[in-house]
Amino acid sequence: MDSIELMAQFVVLWDVVQQIQLTDRPDEIVWRWSANGTYTSKSAYLAQMRGTFCNFDAQAIWRARAEGKHRFFSWLLVKEKILTADKLLARNWPCESNCVLCDEVTETAAHMCLQCPFAKQLWLLVNSWTNNVIPLLIDLDEHVDDW
Repeated sequence: MDSIELMAQFVVLWDVVQQIQLTDRPDEIVWRWSANGTYTSKSAYLAQMRGTFCNFDAQAIWRARAEGKHRFFSWLLVKEKILTADKLLARNWPCESNCVLCDEVTETAAHMCLQCPFAKQLWLLVNSWTNNVIPLLIDLDEHVDDW
């Protein structure tokens, strides 16, 4: 194309774009790494450091009075090494992506152990069996090691 034609197209496009108003609200900047949308140096630090360290003492799992297979499963869960659907899909392995229990969302370790309606029902039963020694985890959307 000729540079004159390109310049003419640019001018036409400029005229069209100048007449468009997306909203009547002014632009605003929202910081997505804090709950209230406001930037703080602490929220920036936490966003940068997320996943780089864990304050969870994984050795506590191995000291727990439980069967070895339960301690091993807990350790895999905290280390995010359980081969749930999200991990299998990331490896391009064929699998059913949705949770096989509730068929609502993609199966993740946190969903399988904490957020699935079946897991929540199980935690209610455990809570009642232990006379409320285990705290209820009904509205958890956090990471497994935070729990």
